[in-house]
Amino acid sequence: MTELPDTSVAAIDPLQPLKQFTMAHPKLQAMHEEVRQAIREPGGASLLFLLGPTGVGKTTLVARLMQQLTLEQMPELSTARERLAVAGLEAEAPPHGNYDFKQHFKRSLLALQEILIEYRLDMSGQVLAARECGSVIINAKTNVAALRSALEDALKRRRPAAFFIDEAHHLGKVAGGRKLQDHLDVIKSLANLTDTLHVLVGTYELQNLLHLSDQLSRRSRTFHFARYRAGVAADVQAFDNILWNFQQRLPFAKSPELRTHSAYLMERSLGCVGVLKGWLVRAAARALQQDTPTLTLAQLRQTEPTDGEWRSMAATLLAGEEAWRESEAELEKLRWRLRQEPSSVPATPAASTSPSAQTATAPRGQRRPGERRPQRDRIRQGAEGDLP
Repeated sequence: MTELPDTSVAAIDPLQPLKQFTMAHPKLQAMHEEVRQAIREPGGASLLFLLGPTGVGKTTLVARLMQQLTLEQMPELSTARERLAVAGLEAEAPPHGNYDFKQHFKRSLLALQEILIEYRLDMSGQVLAARECGSVIINAKTNVAALRSALEDALKRRRPAAFFIDEAHHLGKVAGGRKLQDHLDVIKSLANLTDTLHVLVGTYELQNLLHLSDQLSRRSRTFHFARYRAGVAADVQAFDNILWNFQQRLPFAKSPELRTHSAYLMERSLGCVGVLKGWLVRAAARALQQDTPTLTLAQLRQTEPTDGEWRSMAATLLAGEEAWRESEAELEKLRWRLRQEPSSVPATPAASTSPSAQTATAPRGQRRPGERRPQRDRIRQGAEGDLP
C-alpha cells in the first residue's frame, strides 16, 4: 500500500502547535476569573478597564473570555436568535490627528453582524450585490450621527453580555485634553444608553483615560494584568512551569531544557508570556532552518529582542508600573484622610478678608458706596502762597 503524504497542519508547518498553543498560566487564570465575575455582576459599572504591559497576554485573555461567555449563554442563544453572546473590535490607531469615531461605528456594526444595515445607510445599486456576498455597504456620505444611531439600535437588539475594545489606548489619540474627555464620554454614553457593558483593554497608556471625571470613576472598574517578576518566588516558579509547557510543543526530537536558562529568558522577555512565546517561535524557526536536533542557547541569543527593542519595552513598562503604583499610593492617602476627624485634616488656607484685599480683588463696577475710583490727583504748581 502506498502511503499518502502527511497533509496535516503540523506537517506543513511544524511550528503550528506552538503558535496555536495558549496557556492558562496563573496570572491569566486569576485575571480571567476577576474580569468574568465583573462582567456577570458589574455592580453599576458601565465600563471595565483592563490594562497591562505589551505582550503580557491581554489579547489572549479577551479571546478566552469571549469564548467562555459564548459557551455560558448557548442555551439562551438557541432560542433568542437575534442575540449575540459577546462582540468586540480592535481600536485602530489613527494615522494622524484624532481617533476616527466614524470608522469605529462602522467596524462596531460589522462586529455585531449587522448585515442589513445597508437598508438604512445606503440605498445605492451596490446593495443587492453586497447582500449576495453577505457584506455591508455603508455610504461614504453617511454622517457620524446616523452611524451612531444605527449602532445604538444594534446593541439594544443584539444585547451582548459585553462589548470588548482591544487596543483601547488608541482612543486617547487626541489633539487636546478637552477632546480626551469627549472621546471617553462617547463610549460611556453608548454603554449607558444601550445598557451594554464595554470592556476597554490596552497598555498602560490607558491610564490617561481612567480619572477624567468623578462620574466616570463611579461608573467604571479597573483591572491590572501584571507581568511575572524575578524578585517574587511564586512568579519565578510559575515562569519555570510556563517554560516547561512551551518546550513540550517544540518540534524537536530532543526536547530542550529551557528551565536551565530561566533567569535569562525571564529578563529578556520582561516576564511577559506573549513576548516569550514570540521569541521561542523565532528561535525554533532558526533551529529548524539550521537543522539542529534541538533548540540551543546560541539560537535563543540570535533571535532575542534587540537591545533597542528591549530597552524601549522595558522603559515603557517601568514607567507604566510606576504610574500605577503612584495611583495606588494616592488612593491610600485619600483613604487615610477620609478616616480622620475633620479638625485633624489640614484645611485649605482661607482667602484674606481685609479691606485692602477686598479692594484689590473687587471686580470693576462692584465697589462699595462712597468708595473712590483709583486715580492720580492733580497737583497745583506756581500758585502764590504755596509752600516751596
